[in-house]
Order: sequence, then C-alpha cells, then structure tokens
Amino acid sequence: MTLQEMKNMNPETVDRSTLVDIASIDVDSTLPKSEWLKEYLQQIKNPYMFLCNGVVVKIAFADSNATIEDKLEQYIRQRQKN
Repeated sequence: MTLQEMKNMNPETVDRSTLVDIASIDVDSTLPKSEWLKEYLQQIKNPYMFLCNGVVVKIAFADSNATIEDKLEQYIRQRQKN
C-alpha cells in the first residue's frame, strides 16, 4: 500500500485488525533521527492511521509552519472571545 492510499483510508470503514496500537511501538530513543523514524514507520505500518487504546486515530498534516502550540493558542483565544 502506498503512503497516499494510507492517507486516504476512511477511519469508519478501515479493517481495525490491520492497524497497530501505538502503545505497542517501542523505538530506541538513542537512535539517530533518520534511523528512529525508519524504525517507527516499520512498526506503525500506517503513519496516518493507528489505534490508541482501541480507538481508531487518523492524523493529517497541514501545509503550514504553524505548530500545534500555535493552533491551540489560536483556538483558546477564539473561545475566549465567544
């Protein structure tokens, strides 16, 4: 399966038995970054969709330089205005 096919998978129709529980991932944190990433991808199998405590999780990446902290701060400020 290609990365694009993994990215396009539907979390509502995915065969859950094909997904890896992220809690089972164990990568040596002392590995160089490129090796760590390679090992992580080998273990997780699909970097876009996995299980976390039995729940299907689908992640996507925005074409942006904003960090999650930036987005959370923006969200909190918007909520405070309302």
